[in-house]
Amino acid sequence: MDWADCEVVEVNPLKLHGKPIVKGTRMDADGLLENYESGLSVDDLHHQFRVDKDKIRAVLAFAASTH
Repeated sequence: MDWADCEVVEVNPLKLHGKPIVKGTRMDADGLLENYESGLSVDDLHHQFRVDKDKIRAVLAFAASTH
């Protein structure tokens, strides 16, 4: 997925080998989406990965808008 237009995702070559990550974290955006699609809820993702729920929702909304 091309995350370039998602405002809560960044690409930094010094973090996670340049994979798109949720800003302020080391959580890869594709991994977050994959875990959601595998059945984890927003609450589950928040507790498991310590990512802000609003950022999780923004990532999921962006992904849904591009499908």
